[in-house]
Amino acid sequence: AALDVARTHLGPQVFPAVATPLAAVLGDFAAGPEGRSALRMYCRTTRPIYITDICSVKESANVRKMAVGEVFEITGGPQNDATMNVGRVQGRAVCDGVAGWVTLTSNQAGAKPFLAPGGTVLEVKAPTPLRSAALAGENGKGGEGLRELARGEIVTMVDWEPAPQSGGASFVRIRAQDGVVGWADRSAFDDP
Repeated sequence: AALDVARTHLGPQVFPAVATPLAAVLGDFAAGPEGRSALRMYCRTTRPIYITDICSVKESANVRKMAVGEVFEITGGPQNDATMNVGRVQGRAVCDGVAGWVTLTSNQAGAKPFLAPGGTVLEVKAPTPLRSAALAGENGKGGEGLRELARGEIVTMVDWEPAPQSGGASFVRIRAQDGVVGWADRSAFDDP
């Protein structure tokens, strides 16, 4: 009620998001790579957990088992699975792009959660090129070389491309500490 009163007196230009979807308010920013990365949520698995095809645990089929430490991008949810009394989120595994539903926490009191926020901070495990594009062009090098990432350098993941179904590398778009943003092979990084 108070928000309706404020909106009436201050006008829609002050409170545009009240009646407008977030994507409409953010416009082109939300559609671009910076907007998508700002609106993403990544979690790291703390226990082995299955990605399933639908939200309902009892009616779902297992798609793939994630190992401890894998990064999962949340794209939807949370939704409550009332039959199992657990919260579930929709998303995809960063390492291979496999999509589905994952349980956030166990229904057993005191159990460790399956997912914890994080997974965007990476450490370079061997010198690797940082490029302007993810996928290889005619030269097979994936765009213009921006600079070499040094072993031990800490970077932040801002976007990613899953490996093609025909095989090949998964790429991550990273921001280095010096502000340079580019693409590199995901296998070049460890979790710090």
